[in-house]
Amino acid sequence: RRLEFEDNLKLLKEIGYEGFQVDFNDLDINMLKKGFILDKETYNAFNRIKKASENLKFPVLAMHTFYPLISDEKKILEIFEKYLDYLSKLKSKYLIVHMSGYNKNKERLKSAMNVLDKANNLYRRRKKEILLENEHEPSLFINFKQIDYVLSKTKLNLCLDTSHALQSNLDLDRLYKNLKKRIKVFHLSDYNTKAHQEIGNGVLKKTRCFKSIIKSDKLIVVEINHALTECKDTTELLNAYM
Repeated sequence: RRLEFEDNLKLLKEIGYEGFQVDFNDLDINMLKKGFILDKETYNAFNRIKKASENLKFPVLAMHTFYPLISDEKKILEIFEKYLDYLSKLKSKYLIVHMSGYNKNKERLKSAMNVLDKANNLYRRRKKEILLENEHEPSLFINFKQIDYVLSKTKLNLCLDTSHALQSNLDLDRLYKNLKKRIKVFHLSDYNTKAHQEIGNGVLKKTRCFKSIIKSDKLIVVEINHALTECKDTTELLNAYM
């Protein structure tokens, strides 16, 4: 039997982590099937997250999601407003978003940039921030040229996922150097034919920027293939995250 969400958080706190990033998928909600729309089920899950965080005194450092798979810009903006409300109630700062949604639809990208620009204004007024996460194929948000273009147009900052960059055969050192001023959060994991491997099981430590990243004062999220809800016992969790 796999560990409950709350039990995983308790163990991570005992290991020494300062907080956690959360996605509604972590609570066994199939967000892809929902089209990344918020509803009563996600509201109940939010309350569970909030209660667990408060009971354990273990803060939510960021929320994570994909850009909704609908075309109604008004409804999408309402979803981002709801996430803003969630962040405020959790006393968390960042919403990390996969914007392109792993497709190459240029019209969808243009629409998303328009909505995100509007949402960004709402978030900044309340001292919260939407961060865009670099992706892998198929996407329009992978390499430096694509990332720089979108960030410049939307005035958003970046969550740099090391595994996605390595998976896309990018020069991680060059990407880090060129985007350093725009990076607010790191998703740290290794790559070795498969993404989100435990650090040390791939090529990440061979990069020049690895030591700079781990010494950085930016938020670092250890994001590896052992999702919290997949660990079947404490030994597996400890081996994955220590």
